[in-house]
Amino acid sequence: MSRLRFAPLDMTRFHGEWSEAKRPRGDIRFELSCLEKSIAPQKKDLAKFFDHGIRVSFIFCVINTYRKITKMERIYTHYLKRQAILLLFLSSFVGSFAQEPLLTLEAEAGTLTAPAKVKQVNGYSGNAYVGDNDAGSAILFENVIIPQTGTYEFKTYYSSMQLRSIAVKANNFVEVISTIVNTTPDWNAPPTGVMSVYIYLNAGQNTIKITPYPVGQGGPNMDKFEILTTDVVIPEPGEFPLIFEAENAQLFGSLKVKPTDGSTLSGLSGGRYVGDFNQSANSYMKFVDIEIPETGTYELRVFSMGSGRRLSIKVNQYEKIIITTNDSPNWNDAPTATVSTLIYMDKGKNKITLGTHNDDGPNLDKLEIHTTDQTIPKPTVEKLAFISDFSDNAEITAQHNNETLSYLTDNDEYTFYKAEGVNSTQITAKCQYPILLTGYLFSTGIASDADLSQWELESSINGQSWTKIIPNSYSDLSGAFLFSVNRTSAEAAAKAAQYYRLTAKGENKVEVAEWQLFGVPYIANSDNKTFPVDITEDIDIQMKATAYPEGEAGDGWNETFYNLFNRDLTRKYFVVGSKSYYVEIELDKQYKLHAYTLTSVDNFPERDPKKWTLNGFNPETGWVELDRQTEFDFPCRFATMRFDINANAGFTKFLLDVEDNHGSSDSQLLKWQLFGEEYNDSGIDKLENGKYSVWSGNGKINIASQDVFPIDYQVFNLSGMLLSKDKITNSTQEVYLPQGMYIVKINQEINSKVIVY
Repeated sequence: MSRLRFAPLDMTRFHGEWSEAKRPRGDIRFELSCLEKSIAPQKKDLAKFFDHGIRVSFIFCVINTYRKITKMERIYTHYLKRQAILLLFLSSFVGSFAQEPLLTLEAEAGTLTAPAKVKQVNGYSGNAYVGDNDAGSAILFENVIIPQTGTYEFKTYYSSMQLRSIAVKANNFVEVISTIVNTTPDWNAPPTGVMSVYIYLNAGQNTIKITPYPVGQGGPNMDKFEILTTDVVIPEPGEFPLIFEAENAQLFGSLKVKPTDGSTLSGLSGGRYVGDFNQSANSYMKFVDIEIPETGTYELRVFSMGSGRRLSIKVNQYEKIIITTNDSPNWNDAPTATVSTLIYMDKGKNKITLGTHNDDGPNLDKLEIHTTDQTIPKPTVEKLAFISDFSDNAEITAQHNNETLSYLTDNDEYTFYKAEGVNSTQITAKCQYPILLTGYLFSTGIASDADLSQWELESSINGQSWTKIIPNSYSDLSGAFLFSVNRTSAEAAAKAAQYYRLTAKGENKVEVAEWQLFGVPYIANSDNKTFPVDITEDIDIQMKATAYPEGEAGDGWNETFYNLFNRDLTRKYFVVGSKSYYVEIELDKQYKLHAYTLTSVDNFPERDPKKWTLNGFNPETGWVELDRQTEFDFPCRFATMRFDINANAGFTKFLLDVEDNHGSSDSQLLKWQLFGEEYNDSGIDKLENGKYSVWSGNGKINIASQDVFPIDYQVFNLSGMLLSKDKITNSTQEVYLPQGMYIVKINQEINSKVIVY
């Protein structure tokens, strides 16, 4: 059997072996592959190609004996000589034809950043390689001379027994990610493996920096790097449209570059794509250092495969945009579908993060950024710090205390605690009660590139003996790092601690924008009630609480809504087949609510509530909305999150109405607690001047006159809208209004008090 074809770039894979030949642009290669018992092509089949005066590289790939090569040579020699065509004979013992590299960079010749170090071992190129490429290490080449501006192939020769990745950053261009496909037999001995990516280089001097990827993890051991010319063309960085291959993004969760065997697919940009966009694995991808010439509106085009799925798109720290991709014919091959949206970008470096939204995502091929004449307003900046954590009410002390210490725990990464003239400092948090820590957040500010992997967190039961906390995973939030610690309810008694100590580091200055602690309370108790007491403690839950759906139960187990109130870490509320539910509880008397908490379960984050309202019932005014959350993310598993409420009215019922979760068809919640004080119906902010009195309570504003002459009053909301007006003489007027803040104006003088009830 024989195969005759034109191959514009590469040779054919032959019995599992690749033989890749590079050639000058514009040539045509004629390729002949003959299998072991194949019949040679007829002379007439070849002659027609020779007669056109085309320059041809004629290649024989044989897997049997040298005798076959000589036989074929006799058949075709007169054709080859007549046309002056190069004849190359390749066999299993002769070797393969390969392009010579334009430049070879020995890893040990680069400038190293610790902990990377040179190791001398015979058999490597130069008899040395660079090892210990742990988090924070780098290899830098500062004088890479290239003859011509354009695209080049960058090959890395590595040793690694694990599938790892590196980031290759040329000059100030966006870094590209090179990932190992096949491991090597040993970490510290030849043979080496080879992986490659395409990079853009300028004519003349270039810098190339190689770092482990992702940040905080280690890379392979590296022997050398080769730069080769290529027919592949990638866009010049900074030239619109900007094109970003999905396979070059920073990948998190379960995302991976496909095909996973390193092969390419015709019709896809770059020949590869990114798949496994699973919501349950918190999959997301990030493009960093996107250079934009001017602040303003740009068009973002997303090229995807598979059925239409929703994606969240976050540019820098602006609020997320939700898009829905279009359907394509299949999941794992071209053609792709395209959808576009408008985004707001800043001048200089930008970051784009793509994540799931309520479901698994599509497969992604590439992104394109285009200029546009359309404009959108500058979006709202979203904070990375979570709405609450256990450091909020902790007693904070610092080795280097100063007036900026309060900024450390204000849930705002735009404010800083600063310790000048030191390389490290220790900060201790004494929580209100012991916490089973399941997550924590560090931030040194949005623009910082500090290496937070060098910071340490410790826990202590008594504030004297300390244990280092080792996270199981982390997420880079582009301005903060969120760490997760996997713990179970069975570990709570042994690992819950009241004291936590942070050792933060810097260079002649330590800056901490935010430090947050997440977990669940664990107050040791013989009856398993380890959560703090709240205002539902003495309520007969069986009689006073209702829910729909009620939850699941079976022979010997119970996961109904009653578990939300039992303060037991091991019991949860679980709903099958519904993303929404409500729970209502009636109290024995009126309470002013200061805060409520919700606690996530130790598994299945896609079942967490995401969108809900909290409502309170006042006997005189009816139901009042006290809080609304629409896109809430729990920071980790077993996380108790507190939501403060500014409600000075008294309420006898509370209703938690969950409208949506994070994508599952089932829902679950560990605990719902309510914190407040008994309402005494005395009103607040009573103002008296001898002629009139103004106070609030029970859903109304009271205006009383003690004068025999009439007085005029007006009531406004904070927007200046007139809500009520009248005249009163030696009497009391009641103005019923929804809960809120109001301004009362009497006899043309604005009352200095804002009434809140």
